Amino acid sequence: MAITDKKKGVWGLDQVYNKENQGSIWTYYVAPLEAHLYTWGRNEYHVGALGLNDADDRSSPVQIPGVWSSAANSTEGSVATKTDGTLWSWGYSGFGALGLNQANTTRYSSPVQIGTDTDWKQAFRTERTSHALKTDGTFWSWGNNLYGGTLGLNDDIRRSSPVQVGTDTDWDGMKLHGGSDSVNVIKSDGTMWTWGENQSGALGQNQGSGAYSSPVQIPGTWTHNGGGSVNYYGIKSDGTLWGWGAGAQYAFGNESTTTYSSPIQIGSDTDWGGASETGSSIAGFRYGALVIKSNGTLYGWGTPGTGDRAGILGQNDTAVQQTPVQIPGTTWSSITTGVPGVVNALRTDGTMWAWGGYVYGGTGINVGGPSSQRSSPTQVPGTWSQLSAVSSGSQNQAAFKPTS
Repeated sequence: MAITDKKKGVWGLDQVYNKENQGSIWTYYVAPLEAHLYTWGRNEYHVGALGLNDADDRSSPVQIPGVWSSAANSTEGSVATKTDGTLWSWGYSGFGALGLNQANTTRYSSPVQIGTDTDWKQAFRTERTSHALKTDGTFWSWGNNLYGGTLGLNDDIRRSSPVQVGTDTDWDGMKLHGGSDSVNVIKSDGTMWTWGENQSGALGQNQGSGAYSSPVQIPGTWTHNGGGSVNYYGIKSDGTLWGWGAGAQYAFGNESTTTYSSPIQIGSDTDWGGASETGSSIAGFRYGALVIKSNGTLYGWGTPGTGDRAGILGQNDTAVQQTPVQIPGTTWSSITTGVPGVVNALRTDGTMWAWGGYVYGGTGINVGGPSSQRSSPTQVPGTWSQLSAVSSGSQNQAAFKPTS
C-alpha cells in the first residue's frame, strides 16, 4: 500500500487542547465475543449517543438490546458489530461518521444497521471517524478525513460510508488507537502502522510535524498500544515500554517534559503488558498513562489535573507523578480511560472498578456530580466480560456483560 503523500499540519497545541475537551478518542482491539452491551454517561449532547432511544444521561450502566461482538463509543456516537456479522451505529452523523451515507445533521438514538454485509468482525471509533475490520482481514474507514487524512485513504476527502483502506488482507487481529487526528494500529504479525496528523511527532516518524494520509510503519515488533491526545505508548514483544509524541507534564514517566518524534524507552523493566487479549493494557490520557504489567499490577504516571479530572492516577490524591507509581490491586486485566478523567478497569474475577472525574456520572456507580468523584478504585456493581473502546475525552462509557 502507499506510504507517501505527506500533507502539511494545520493544528496548534491549543487547538488540540480544545478538541480534547470536546472528546478525542483512542480505541483498542476488542476480541470477538458474544455479550450484552451496556452504556452510561452523557447522552444529551448530541441526543442519543448512549443508544438507549432517548436523550437522558445515565450514572449507572443500562443495556442496549441485542447480542454484540464488539463496540467503540465516543461523545458523538458509536459503532458496533453483532454476532451475526452485521455492523451498526448510533448517535450524531457529523462528518459521516455513522457510515449511513447521510447528511451531517442526522441523529439516531438507537442502533441503525450500516449496509447489509454480514462479514464484519470488529468495530473501532475515534471522535469523528469510524473504522471496521472484516472477516477476510480487510480494513475499512469512514467519517472525517481532514488534518492529514485520518481515514488512511491517501487523500483528505470525507466519507459517509465504509471505504477499504488499501488492498491488504492481513489486518486481522489488529489493535487500534486514535489520538486527536491520528491513528495507530498493530497488525496480527506485530508490525505497527500509523497515519494522520503528526502533531508533536505523534506518528513516531522522527519528524515533529507534517502528516501521512496512508499507513507508515513504526519499526519494531509490538504487542500492545495506547495513546492520549498527541502522545502514544507501545509495548514491544520483549516486554519493554515505549512512548513518543508530546511529553508535556511528565507524560512519559521519565521525569522529563521532552517531546519525542520517535519511540523512546520508558524505564528498563521488561514485564509490561497484561495477559488479557480482550482489552487494552495501556490507557493513555493527555498528560500521562496507566499501564498493566504481566503480573497483573497496574502503574500510572503524569499530571492528573484538578477539579473534575482529579484522581485519575488512583493514588487517593491529585499529586503529579513524574515516574510510575503502583495503583492498588494485583489482578488487573484491562483498562481504559473515558468520561474526562475517568478510568475503568477490569480484574481477572470479572469485577469492574472506576476512579477519577465526576462529570456526567462517568464512574458508573449510580452517583452524579462531585460526589461521584473517586481518587482510588471503586467497584461498579455486576460481573463484566470486557470493556468497550472508549475515549479519554469521550463523555460516555460502555462495557460488556456475559450473556449467561
